[in-house]
Amino acid sequence: MTPIRLRPVPFVPALLALSGAAGCEAPLVEFECIHDEPMCQTIAVLADERPYTRGLDVSGVYLYQGVENQLYRQGIAVTPDWPIILERDAEFRIMLTAHDDWDARDVTGRVYLYRGGELLAAFQADAFLQGSSTDYDLSSSINVRVPGSVFIEGVVYQIRVVEKDPEYERHEALAGISLFPGEDEFGVLSPVDVGESVRILVIPIRYDADGSGRLPDTSDTQIGIYERSMWAYYPTPAVEIEVAAEPLVTQTSVSANDTVGWATLLMQVAEARDQYRADDDQYIYGAFEPAETFQGFCGGGCIAGMSNLATSVADPYFRSSIGLGFPGEGGSDLTMVHEVGHAHGRLHSPGCGAAGADPSYPIPSGLIDVVGYDLRDDTLRSPDAFYDFMSYCSPYWVSGFTFDALASRISMVNGAMARGTPRSWSTLWIHPDGSMVWGQDRTFVGEPSGEPVPVDLLRADGEVYGEAEAFFSPLADVEKAGVLSVRAGPWDAVRFTNHTSPSR
Repeated sequence: MTPIRLRPVPFVPALLALSGAAGCEAPLVEFECIHDEPMCQTIAVLADERPYTRGLDVSGVYLYQGVENQLYRQGIAVTPDWPIILERDAEFRIMLTAHDDWDARDVTGRVYLYRGGELLAAFQADAFLQGSSTDYDLSSSINVRVPGSVFIEGVVYQIRVVEKDPEYERHEALAGISLFPGEDEFGVLSPVDVGESVRILVIPIRYDADGSGRLPDTSDTQIGIYERSMWAYYPTPAVEIEVAAEPLVTQTSVSANDTVGWATLLMQVAEARDQYRADDDQYIYGAFEPAETFQGFCGGGCIAGMSNLATSVADPYFRSSIGLGFPGEGGSDLTMVHEVGHAHGRLHSPGCGAAGADPSYPIPSGLIDVVGYDLRDDTLRSPDAFYDFMSYCSPYWVSGFTFDALASRISMVNGAMARGTPRSWSTLWIHPDGSMVWGQDRTFVGEPSGEPVPVDLLRADGEVYGEAEAFFSPLADVEKAGVLSVRAGPWDAVRFTNHTSPSR
């Protein structure tokens, strides 16, 4: 962005909670700043006093961080339905009701943020208002972006609507309600701390099954696409994607609808967590190109990704997914958005034949349950036209239901580590064709992902050593396949649903 120079303005230290001697004359400060810097915008607002707008009433205040939270509507303060995320960018939408004698013109909406009784920051935006605001027309409201850097703990807000032209001769008979909530009153936000970011380690997979040695696109441009898409859909201040320095080489053949090949490759990626020294709070994502082009692989329909279903926050092993790694936007990046959702413990949302749909999802068709908002391009997402991204339907966005659930999981992953006695678990992969393969043993505090199931523990001679409770976690995108976690011990094999595993 191009720096802009502002004229010298009175800088009032008390308002910005900066040090300064009482009674001193406010200094003139000449500075250079980036247009989107909070301090730059704040000083521009404070240096430009304007009269309140007549003939308009503030009739609503909506907040968007991906989904719509109504804070105030038609004279009533509303408790937000969905979590407001600490340090995440937000869009305030000021809804206005015009009086009968309203003279259409440009006005300015201002958002003032306070903390501890002192002004923290102020932001503004202009809009040409011809009349009252309507829900699905963003041009009919005043929309003010607030950067996450000032959206912090304890922050409260105040809305003011002022004239863009301070010299405008006001013709409206009534002054209107141009201030919300009121003088010396503040709206409460109570943002939730989910941690600093969602962290993903992308493991490039060198596809040697056809002798090509193809690698996925992990250029800065493509990784930037992944990061922006994940950030748009997920309730987090930031998304940090790291690319592993060395690729994972596979000889596994993966075809368009071969669930066994896909599951085998997913196992290889999950087993590589320790090899790539992934942190417990990192999600690992194997990206690969099983053909020269996406059309060549998926022209007749295909599986685009697969993931473990991480129902337990305690077990980092299940934070693993794979997906096609072809370049561009609107393809591989959206596969990542969906598959990493499974790694956050999200089941499918209903719609378009998605298997194992979450029965608690509120809309049977899989449509989103609240108006969405894309912070990347400032566009609304209608609940009548967009589906939750965990469904199989398109186009999709994030529902409030999923936004809420993801916020809870992200907070837990980024929170304190579980306390207790670490236990070791053996890992048995059950592939879609019924074959079983032992993976590595894992040691962690807490229970593995999955539902408890009974298993027989067998000795090397096939005799029953004992019974135990294990945990079965189905693969998110494949029926009758998954991962069985069994407490490690002096046994040789297990019998599960009348099927006996190979020896460990």
